[in-house]
Amino acid sequence: DIAFIWITFCEKLAYQSKDKFYNSFFPNLRNTLSTPEDCLNVLRSNEILFINWEKLSQAKSIDRLKLRRPENVLDRKESGFYFEDIIENTHHQGREIILIIDESHSHVETDNSQDIIKIISPRLIYNMSATPFKNEDAKKAFAVMMMEKKAAKIEIDRQRVIDAGLIKQEIKCQTEEDLKRFKGANIDEVMLDLALEKRNQIKAEWEKIGLNINPLCLIQLPNDDSIYDDSIYDDQKTTKEVFTKDYLLRRGVPENRIG
Repeated sequence: DIAFIWITFCEKLAYQSKDKFYNSFFPNLRNTLSTPEDCLNVLRSNEILFINWEKLSQAKSIDRLKLRRPENVLDRKESGFYFEDIIENTHHQGREIILIIDESHSHVETDNSQDIIKIISPRLIYNMSATPFKNEDAKKAFAVMMMEKKAAKIEIDRQRVIDAGLIKQEIKCQTEEDLKRFKGANIDEVMLDLALEKRNQIKAEWEKIGLNINPLCLIQLPNDDSIYDDSIYDDQKTTKEVFTKDYLLRRGVPENRIG
């Protein structure tokens, strides 16, 4: 008698996993698939709850599902239930929980995540990742667990993953010949020049067959947008975003065409 919790690092991925699970196994699906919005206060037999770390670890979350009951009874919600309630009720019914951690190289080692795992108290944990070990120490620690019969490793053949469409075999984004044309130049400026050049080529190809299509040039910036050390300016530092916009303007891209 078991139930499952499928946990990942973001809400969008949790919902995607649920949808993929349904599409892969329907109409032979015998499991109840649920999310924090539609789960009951107990995990039923064979139920799979799809959730993300953030949903449980946000201290000030106003979502329906919170991690722990406040110690002060007066601080508890007037209606609804806590994640802690779901887990306790499930265990009280004698039902074991299997925890499946998607992208297990991310978020698992934080104190909050470890606290959540402790609350769940799973019978088994499945860690899924294309990069399961962050460093050699983690790899050695896992090897010790395998020797002690506390863990096992299941490897999926790379070609099977490619055939399933989960990863691409290869993506060619730029030829070596193109890069050699700009040898010694600023690499950010080179990539922007090549992107604009490619955009214009594609636009011209559409025009040849009589279609008025204006391709979008999408530029991905660093998440932290940190200081740009190889700045083109002598007297100041600037961020990648400011540098990129400035360079596009100097290359003749109208300001109202930069989003």
